[in-house]
Amino acid sequence: MASYKTPGVYIEEISLFPPSVAQVETAIPAFIGYTEKAKEYKNDDLLNVPTKIGSMLEFVQYFGGAPSVNITEVNLDTLSQVSSVVLDDNYYLYEGMRMFFANGGGYCYIVSVGKYSDGTIQNGDGITTPGFLKGLAALRKVDEPTLLLAPDACIMSQSDMNSLHTLMLDQCAELQDRFCIFDVRKAGALENYQDTIDNFRDGIGMNNLKYGAAYSPWVVANLSRTVKYRDFKSVIYQNGALIGLSSLVTAEALPLVTRLNRLTADQAFISTTLSGFHIGYANLQAKFDELITLVKAIDGTVNTVGAINDAKTKLSNLIALFGVVGNFMLDAVDLTPTLTDSGDPAYLVEFLRTKINAALASVKTSIE
Repeated sequence: MASYKTPGVYIEEISLFPPSVAQVETAIPAFIGYTEKAKEYKNDDLLNVPTKIGSMLEFVQYFGGAPSVNITEVNLDTLSQVSSVVLDDNYYLYEGMRMFFANGGGYCYIVSVGKYSDGTIQNGDGITTPGFLKGLAALRKVDEPTLLLAPDACIMSQSDMNSLHTLMLDQCAELQDRFCIFDVRKAGALENYQDTIDNFRDGIGMNNLKYGAAYSPWVVANLSRTVKYRDFKSVIYQNGALIGLSSLVTAEALPLVTRLNRLTADQAFISTTLSGFHIGYANLQAKFDELITLVKAIDGTVNTVGAINDAKTKLSNLIALFGVVGNFMLDAVDLTPTLTDSGDPAYLVEFLRTKINAALASVKTSIE
């Protein structure tokens, strides 16, 4: 606005158009790591696929929840109050995403290079370094990311992590549109912190260093964790001695603790045993996908009528199989309290084994 302090003629221009500069994200990070799942429509269809998300809710929808917590010690004081907990994280991407969005993070890309259940080695690219290399290669084809991060790189060996970091720097130097943010490995109980720094500096080399930055030491955050009784029931210590929950409750509550311990034993037995049911082939989901593909591939000509009928029959039988297994699982859940009270988890496992195998036997032949 003009300042009308003296007489004269003044011209004031009024803008009729909006600002020409659009508001866009100045930095869009891409996170590479391990997740609980990688599924949009079917299992594993998002593995090694850069996927843009805008919230923690979307992350959980496509990539699942937090990894299990490995608790090695729960220490109690003389008043039986928890004084300290010693735990280790197996994976870091999930918690990194929680902090990213909690601190105002916007859109980002996620590249899942494997699932928690697969372990930390996934040689999908034929290279000894875990699947990070395949995920990094997939990001090369996406133009939008401007920052590259691999929180779970710290679970690899030092040499594998150095190789990954070097390749990340190479990609940034080649494309000229992105920058790396690295984590230095967390020093172990027998390691010197300066050694971890030296190992990082010596391993990453001297090339393309202007395209990356390393942050250390690790940030300590106060984030809530979901911990179950079975995760720490065997590692409770008081005054240096290993104790059980039964020694911390009154006589009236002791029967409840006994039933709780039996329940956790039941769950462990059932989980282990059910993972061994294969009914003649390794993976029901793979067989189901195979039949779906077969049905979609049929062109409907006269010469394929027999193939159409065969595919429909096998698909119907497989769907029936899922239904039978599901019904018996529901029955098992209803019966679990009674069987658990018997104090014999092995009996419950044998009951499930007998019932499920009997159900599968009736449809096994038609779907193999």
